[in-house]
Amino acid sequence: MAKRPAKMAKKAHKTGRSLRKPKFKARAKTLKPKNKAKGAGVKRSSPMKKKIASRVRMRRPSVIQAPIKRPKPIPIETKSLPPMEKPTSKPRGKYKFLDHTADIMVLASGPDFKDALAQAGLAMFSVLGRAKAVDSFEIEETARSRTDLVVYVLARILSECDVHEMVPARMDITEYDEHAHRLKAQVWGERIRPKDAIKAVTYHLLEVREEKGQCYIQVVFDV
Repeated sequence: MAKRPAKMAKKAHKTGRSLRKPKFKARAKTLKPKNKAKGAGVKRSSPMKKKIASRVRMRRPSVIQAPIKRPKPIPIETKSLPPMEKPTSKPRGKYKFLDHTADIMVLASGPDFKDALAQAGLAMFSVLGRAKAVDSFEIEETARSRTDLVVYVLARILSECDVHEMVPARMDITEYDEHAHRLKAQVWGERIRPKDAIKAVTYHLLEVREEKGQCYIQVVFDV
């Protein structure tokens, strides 16, 4: 170790302190004021500056905006929609129920065979219950005679309603070939439970005749 100089050693011996410098200096603590005055440190503008600022604002010229020109709307050409198809009119004629011991017998009439058959169908539909024309299905039948065609058409409607679980409301005959005994129809109805059930369309007392410009169809339903 290096020896101390003689003068420094004597001075240290007199004072009793070492001549080594401290490694770290203690920083003086600064005490912060606990309670600051309200508004201290906030720059406030003088009333004179406020007056000058207000005058400057008043002297600024007002900007007048020109009116905005909006383009004229371009007319759109609209095509008229085709008229909706109106439901077919009710078949001309009427029907009535005749007395029968066990089954239901109907006598339907109309100016021609199509209207008389449509009336026989309405009589059968009234037995099954009341329904709205919501859903539909199409049928097509061909027979050897008009009497066979009556049974085929009405029996086909019963079987289709049983498959679709629907009560028929009306029948629109779209095509009818008198010579070939071929008929195509659109049957409308609603998917509800039938009021009564018809088992079959029978040949018992079945009759198709024409008298005085009217066509009559007599048919018996097995219930």
